[in-house]
Amino acid sequence: MTPDPNPDTTPPRDDPPPVLYHYTTWKGLIGILTSKEIWASHHAALNDREETTYARNLLREYARGLGGTPGLQILKRIKGKASKHVMVASFSEENDLLSQWRAYGDRGCGVSVGFRSEELRRLRAKADKESISSPDLRRVVYAPGEQIALLRQTLPKLTEFADLALRLKNPHFYEEREWRLVVTTRDASHFEVRESQFGLVAYLKLRIPGLSELIESITMGPGCHDHHHELTPGIKTLLAKHARKAPSPRRFFSQAPLKGGV
Repeated sequence: MTPDPNPDTTPPRDDPPPVLYHYTTWKGLIGILTSKEIWASHHAALNDREETTYARNLLREYARGLGGTPGLQILKRIKGKASKHVMVASFSEENDLLSQWRAYGDRGCGVSVGFRSEELRRLRAKADKESISSPDLRRVVYAPGEQIALLRQTLPKLTEFADLALRLKNPHFYEEREWRLVVTTRDASHFEVRESQFGLVAYLKLRIPGLSELIESITMGPGCHDHHHELTPGIKTLLAKHARKAPSPRRFFSQAPLKGGV
């Protein structure tokens, strides 16, 4: 069905909640604290490879609904070659989500780290190049009505397809309630490369100016239920060593029904 190009919808909100959560492994948490960095990966390496296709199809349907010259102009933008690299770090509004534990939290044996949203915006590229933008938090939009409203709001000033595609996902992923920290650059010379289960991923190091102010909470995954007593001293030691200027972040235990990381 072709989306109505003039629906009675409200543009999606862009004010993030006070805390956003990043699911990772224990190794990932140690890396964040010891290096005082968060890594933003190239958008081409995002796990959900279907989302770019979804965004293109949505734009095509919207353009057909407009018809004429406006529709053709939108189609040209979709096909246009990207002039900049878009780097992304992903977060969720939810700190204890079963699907996120399975996909990113070491199959339930990892952690969910709560970051203060305002502090995330203060991160800066470690390369500190003028060609790198300041981080921008963007909410991913899932509801069809909101997606059409976002198209209407964004298309008049859109220059890069990736800027819009990063905010559109299939409604079936709604429970993720994802936010993305986005940094753009035209210079790839300061990228690093890491290994992933899908191959090599280009990423950009974002330095954390105030680690103590950034972390609000740490939630231990459901696969850690039998090891809470063993893990707690290690967490306290890690935080005391690398984030000692502020009160210790709150610690929670997952309530998700996952046994042993299965």
